[in-house]
Amino acid sequence: MAIGTPVHHAAVANDGATVTTASFTPAANSQLIAFATGYRSAAFTGKPAITDSVGLTWTEVGSVQWNPAAGSRDVHYALYRSSSVGGSPAAMTVTATATSGNEVSLSVDAVTGASNVFSNFDTAESETGDPAFTLPAALSSGSAVMIWAAAVQGNNSFAQPAAYTETFDLTTSTPGGDDFRHMMCYDLTPANVSETVNSNNALAFGFILELKEAAAGGGIVGSASITEAGDTISAAATLALRASLAATEAGDSVSASAKLELSGVASMTEADDSLSATGSIASNSRTGAASITEADDALASPATLAIKAAAAITESDDTLSAAAGILIVGSSAIIEADDTVVARAVPILVTSPQERTVSVAAEERTVAVLAEIRTASVSAETRSVAVRSENRLAAA
Repeated sequence: MAIGTPVHHAAVANDGATVTTASFTPAANSQLIAFATGYRSAAFTGKPAITDSVGLTWTEVGSVQWNPAAGSRDVHYALYRSSSVGGSPAAMTVTATATSGNEVSLSVDAVTGASNVFSNFDTAESETGDPAFTLPAALSSGSAVMIWAAAVQGNNSFAQPAAYTETFDLTTSTPGGDDFRHMMCYDLTPANVSETVNSNNALAFGFILELKEAAAGGGIVGSASITEAGDTISAAATLALRASLAATEAGDSVSASAKLELSGVASMTEADDSLSATGSIASNSRTGAASITEADDALASPATLAIKAAAAITESDDTLSAAAGILIVGSSAIIEADDTVVARAVPILVTSPQERTVSVAAEERTVAVLAEIRTASVSAETRSVAVRSENRLAAA
């Protein structure tokens, strides 16, 4: 992901130990970088710390305590980066606190497309106003470089290195009348690890930092819409989809070279719809209707297929069969001429108000026939036929 152009949001200064920016709203998914300075006319402890109004996490990149005149003045300066502001950032303020400092200053900038690796940086100070920086490591491909410079008790502008672009170069004054000069510049295609910032200020200092490009495949925030033939989503590593995956047209397919997990509803509503896998398909349950309404419709499984519902056999020659046993819990309605129910293992009990034929193929069976004339045929071995009321004919 390419690094975007840095955006400047705030530069402020104040007497005392604390200063807060005006409200601003950063760009979505950006990181903030805060450059803070604490100053005192005598030695003091307490490097600047950063907080904000929306609860971001701030990580120190580096900090320096500089004592340019042996106890007569002291400068503490530090650079911090924030966690990502997220996809929908709110308006916010940033605060710098330099405990025991007489004066404090703060500038805040934002970057996009940068990784969280802020390890290649350098600091520099100059009592002639010209801090010179050298990055300790070579620049990575796709990196950008940012430079922050500041001066206390001076309001002369800085001259950025050649090929660098300044986002701001201005003086912020404390209520007590002291001036802080701030500047930030950047190069999106840097060529050098060593750079110098020039000015006519008495005490100048700052940071140089390499911004490394974020690795590809860090994440997709939003919707991935695949709606046309030939649309694809791919990644060199793992690609995780947390959304709906609709295969609704002839020839639509979902595939993976490894394991493909589907959580949701598998809807098969057209002729030749299928759900398949080279391994196994796990389905703890299917909640809904399995509709078999056309000639040659089938519902099959290489293992056990359990259907808890109604099996309606309403047309001539309709059948219900299985390679093993079929367990039917409910009513079996025989309502047309020549309708039959056949079993080869377990007893069948048939109760009917009209003339029907029941075939019993083997072993002992019981057939109960109620009301009107009925015929019960029993083939082979010992069978019993119970006939209740009126005329009955039993043939064995």
